[in-house]
Amino acid sequence: MKDEAEIRKKYKELRYRHLKRHLKSHLSSSPSNCVHNLECETPEGPARLCMLGAEDPENWPGNICDTLETAQKCPFFQSKHEKAELKEEFEQDMSDAKTVYHDYRDLAMLLWALEEEPKDQEVHLSWWKRLRLWFMRSD
Repeated sequence: MKDEAEIRKKYKELRYRHLKRHLKSHLSSSPSNCVHNLECETPEGPARLCMLGAEDPENWPGNICDTLETAQKCPFFQSKHEKAELKEEFEQDMSDAKTVYHDYRDLAMLLWALEEEPKDQEVHLSWWKRLRLWFMRSD
């Protein structure tokens, strides 16, 4: 059985990995993350357009930007999100027991093992799930 220090270390490592993944997914060069990109409805279905320069319709090329390759090659890509804003959003998620339980199960289990799970009345495990977790913990 792992001691408390090892569990805390694992929790910090996993939490850091989840934060990195959260930042990467929202700061990556994808069409939906660019401030210039807009989803427009067309008869053929939705299309994503680069709206940079759309203020001047005479000279605006109306480029389609709906693939990762296009967004990654674009010299004008600008993320919609700020790194500090995303970190704050992640911290808010971590303070909500229901979100941790549903979206970060590995962290929730480590918190449970440390007996530090956030107290939230909406998150309850049935007796058989608690028993199963208890048996998993005793291995």
